[in-house]
Amino acid sequence: MEGVDAPEIECENSGSIVAALEQLLPEQETYGVVVEYGVVELAQVIKALIADNWLNNKGDPESEQGRRIKRENLDTLYGNNTDWKNRVWAHSSWLLEKTVGGLRALPD
Repeated sequence: MEGVDAPEIECENSGSIVAALEQLLPEQETYGVVVEYGVVELAQVIKALIADNWLNNKGDPESEQGRRIKRENLDTLYGNNTDWKNRVWAHSSWLLEKTVGGLRALPD
């Protein structure tokens, strides 16, 4: 899988795992990691984002063209098919298992 080395990018992530770690380890400093799984090639993502930007600034979201752009954007950014969801679930589960194993191996 391709990754992006962009240490200057910061965002606040939250969710059930991050919240659970903070509650389980209130005296410890915790870190969250966001893993994104792509659906299509990067060029298609960029094209969809450009179209969405145009739509929100100059187009009519209620027009046929606007509805098509929104539909294509959703298809580009969200893999609404069982195979993709299963692959994401499998990789996410593997990643969590490796993370837990690594944490267990740390000295007390």
